[in-house]
Amino acid sequence: MKNLFGQIAPPPRLLFTSVIVFLILFSNSIIFGQNNDCIEPNFPFDGIPKTPLCEEIGDMQFDLYVGEGTTTTHSSQIGNPLPTHEIRVVGNFTIDNNFLLNNSTVMIDPDVSIIIEEDAHLIIDNSSLFACDQLWNGISMNDFSSITTRNNTIIEDAKAAIQSSDKVYTFLKIDDTRFNRNRIGLSLLNPNMLPHGPSVITFNSNSFECDAPLNGTDLEVTFAGIELENTQLYVKGNKDRENTFIGLQNGINAIGISSLKISYFEFENILNTGIVNEKTNLNASFCKFTQGKNRDIEANLISDLVVQDSEFSFVDNTISGGGGTLGRVSIYGENFRINSNVDIKNNHFLHEELNSTRNSLCIFFKAGIVETGTRVNLFDNYFTYHQRQGDCIKIEGDYLNANSLRIEFNKFLDCGDSQNLIHVNDGGKQNLAIVNNIIDGNNNSVNPAISPNNGINLEGSIGFNNEVSSNRYLVDLTTFLDNANATIAIRTTNFFNTTYCDNSFADVPVGLSFNGVNLGTLMRSNEFIGGSRMLRLNGIIGDQGNQGANHNGNTWRRLFSGASPIAHAECISENCDLSRILVHTEQVTSRLGTTPEYYPAFVSPQSDWFTVDLTGIPIDFCANQFTGGEKPELLFTKTANGELDEETGVVWEAEKYLYKQLIESPETIGESNATNIFVGLHQDSNIESFYEISNRYQAAFDNPALVDELKELKINKQLIGDQIDLVESEIESIGVTENLQMQKEDLLSRDFEIDGLISEIIATYNTHLADGLLVAFNLNNKITTSALHEINEKAVNRILISSIINRSDDLAGQDLNLLLSIAMQCPQTGGIAVYKARGMLPTCERIDLEDDFNSCYPEEIIEERTSEEPIKNASRTQEFTLFPNPASDYFEFNKIKEAEGELKIIDALGREYLSRKFSMNDWHLKFQLDMPKGIYFCSVYWDDGTSYMQSLFIQ
Repeated sequence: MKNLFGQIAPPPRLLFTSVIVFLILFSNSIIFGQNNDCIEPNFPFDGIPKTPLCEEIGDMQFDLYVGEGTTTTHSSQIGNPLPTHEIRVVGNFTIDNNFLLNNSTVMIDPDVSIIIEEDAHLIIDNSSLFACDQLWNGISMNDFSSITTRNNTIIEDAKAAIQSSDKVYTFLKIDDTRFNRNRIGLSLLNPNMLPHGPSVITFNSNSFECDAPLNGTDLEVTFAGIELENTQLYVKGNKDRENTFIGLQNGINAIGISSLKISYFEFENILNTGIVNEKTNLNASFCKFTQGKNRDIEANLISDLVVQDSEFSFVDNTISGGGGTLGRVSIYGENFRINSNVDIKNNHFLHEELNSTRNSLCIFFKAGIVETGTRVNLFDNYFTYHQRQGDCIKIEGDYLNANSLRIEFNKFLDCGDSQNLIHVNDGGKQNLAIVNNIIDGNNNSVNPAISPNNGINLEGSIGFNNEVSSNRYLVDLTTFLDNANATIAIRTTNFFNTTYCDNSFADVPVGLSFNGVNLGTLMRSNEFIGGSRMLRLNGIIGDQGNQGANHNGNTWRRLFSGASPIAHAECISENCDLSRILVHTEQVTSRLGTTPEYYPAFVSPQSDWFTVDLTGIPIDFCANQFTGGEKPELLFTKTANGELDEETGVVWEAEKYLYKQLIESPETIGESNATNIFVGLHQDSNIESFYEISNRYQAAFDNPALVDELKELKINKQLIGDQIDLVESEIESIGVTENLQMQKEDLLSRDFEIDGLISEIIATYNTHLADGLLVAFNLNNKITTSALHEINEKAVNRILISSIINRSDDLAGQDLNLLLSIAMQCPQTGGIAVYKARGMLPTCERIDLEDDFNSCYPEEIIEERTSEEPIKNASRTQEFTLFPNPASDYFEFNKIKEAEGELKIIDALGREYLSRKFSMNDWHLKFQLDMPKGIYFCSVYWDDGTSYMQSLFIQ
């Protein structure tokens, strides 16, 4: 039996053995503490400290001492205006009236607070508040209190400069204020969900900085400029009065159901995250993120995320190394709630790390849990991207409940050496549209001779209703560079049910490349211009066109006179007959009477896989058909007859696909004895069982009534947001009046009430979801598996469904080990579950699995690639060996690492079969086996807190 690549496939036992050898070589996992990305990071101060106010002002002669322990404990005891401007606060000081602190210098002793009582209003005007040596507590607000800061005021050295915690009707007007070297600048907390929490009325021209380590610390940096919990921050900014965050750990740290609507905020040199929103309801416009070290925006449990008209820039060509670890990300999102909405539009991303081998990204959405109604739209963004190991846009994981995933009208006009410009990977995608994007490498400013590895890279999806259409790879007629846009324009690996239509490929070595099994592919009306291998088949896509019926109207054009490409169309699969390209006589006749427009000048091999059909009808427009040609009978007949000459994982996915099509859309398959018999033969089989589990899983997410109810609430929330904008416009025009302040507070309270109702709907939805998933979970547990791909699918289903029911992102050590072992298999044998496992892994674990899978999908070397070869990850040091493997009656454990620890053997369901502690001197141990045949996982937990795992096959 031969595989896709003409290689002789091994017999079953040798095949399993080769898989296990692969696992043994690569499955030494990096669990808990071994991967630096998984360690809780710290962010020490690393700049040149500036002089704090305490030293800058120098020795002071205080005319007034206030606070507990003095005769002046309350502000009402002082004349207003103040009789002096040099004040020392030696104990807690209470503001119990409307009090103006004007043109004052105030030194505050450690652990001292300024407390604003009910109905009091503190105004700080052109004044400086600071401490020496240690931190003071900050200004604390009570119910019905207000604070105004303005006119170049500085607040320094506080634990929380201004704090409102579990108080109602607190009002803040913060303008022209510098918050420097505080642990937290503004802390607005509402943990008990009080309906009228803190309200920010005005907020302009403020800065949050940390220009030296915090008092009393060696290297501590401000944790957050603004800290929110269950609080709204609605601020309509002004381009002439931006708010800035510089050199902090985090700019804005929002937890709970906090809503943010901000504009004209600037984040510079943020060490961790510019804006982190735990339960995301964020609308950011006209913002700037510059030189952020980790993430500019981090969104989780997304309800609404809108980022528009903003700039993200990072340039650092001093970075080196990284070993494939995840670098910085401009926008990161994970976990999408019911009816979630994401709009990333009209932004500019500039990212340049020429010397780094880490994977840094512009936009990274990792699915986590994707609930029904999710809509993601990346629209009209402009990318300047140079990062050798990076992906500019990455969409990872399962999005099978998404209403739409649209990557549309984006411009990649200056993008050099990188892995992928658009990378969609590792999990099912539904309603994905990558359309109308422009990729033009001819404008590369850094190195015009180096291009991205892949323009668009799609891998590992059994979703449906996807399209990649009307994308343009522009040609530069002034040069003869074959690699100006991308080495491979569109690379597809095991990506089902996708239409590729009206794409224009020019100035690329490889235009459209298919690897593995890509059932449900429709390739129509694409234009291939010049290049070396404009179409490459290294797998199966099904027939393109139908004998005696419609043909697909793809065109091939020469770029330069006399150009001699290697092969305009090339098939390097042994199953070319399952992916026939059919063309009509009119399609192979040139409109210009010279070189045929529709038929490639060079076809390899010269066989009937690329066939002229005299009776067909040429089609040169797009159509939304996702069936891989209308009736690819040869492919399905071979699958139904068990004659598909492929690896086990490929055959398994083809059989599942055929079964689903015959049950749900039999008209797309056509009549044949083999396909008609196929369903009956697979009743009560694992194919039917996994199909039923998939249906139950999907059905659990559907809840149209709650979606409609939530939609109505979000419309009301949008209307309130628009009303707040109007109020803020009036405030900007005429200033704050009592009436406008009351209007904004009322609108914020109504918005907060809607947020509470939305949270109730989400809680109800999660309960119904868990009930539905429990049915799928029980069905999955009942399946008996033996083949590797079935074991993988059952294990991945169990872990995925369990994590959703339990609402936990934290994987137990055994489940993490199991996912790692599956993720490092070749999908040709391990099935699509391999991709799903990769998509489920935490990012810090996942990134080190970017191994070279050429042994899985071998291709000829593309000589036109001119960039340096990417640096490969160093092999991980082996810590023990197992022999024999596969084993039957016994196996030997041979320890290499000089340490003591505990050995555990678990199966694919996480059940423990063996546990044994060993000492420093136990170098060789022998274990008798008494367990069923199958794949097991041998984990060693060393006494230094690290772990190491290998797979063990028992036959």
